[in-house]
Amino acid sequence: MRTSVHIIEITEFELLSSSALGDRANMSARHVLTQLRYDPSNPYAVVVRFITPSGTVEWVISRDLLAEGVHRPVGDGDVHLAPDGDRLRWTLRSPSGTAVLAAPLAALGAFVADTERIVPRGTEHRMVDLDAEIARLLRGGPPGGNAS
Repeated sequence: MRTSVHIIEITEFELLSSSALGDRANMSARHVLTQLRYDPSNPYAVVVRFITPSGTVEWVISRDLLAEGVHRPVGDGDVHLAPDGDRLRWTLRSPSGTAVLAAPLAALGAFVADTERIVPRGTEHRMVDLDAEIARLLRGGPPGGNAS
């Protein structure tokens, strides 16, 4: 079963600190326009696009990680999420450094709820054509069928 419904949430994240920004790491809070995108054809993932004056950075995170993160601290590896009052604190680690951001908890909770109305958690496997995915991987194409 395929659906063409895409859910996009645009919100502002607050940059709390970033070792990836060098001298600006100790700056006062800076707002970063952020787009969260959910595509039911890749039901396990959420694409988070940070739009900054110096360019766009995309992270792909697990929808389950975000769904759990709005309720309790979660994360292992490069992405950690933790509720902090009315905000969700994000810690993102990459070879270029670490960024700590905060976003409105209510907006992210609503985004997760919207994704779950389209594809309830636990039913994601119904959205994936496993044979097509295996064929695409054998041809050397990207997983999920999307190059975005």
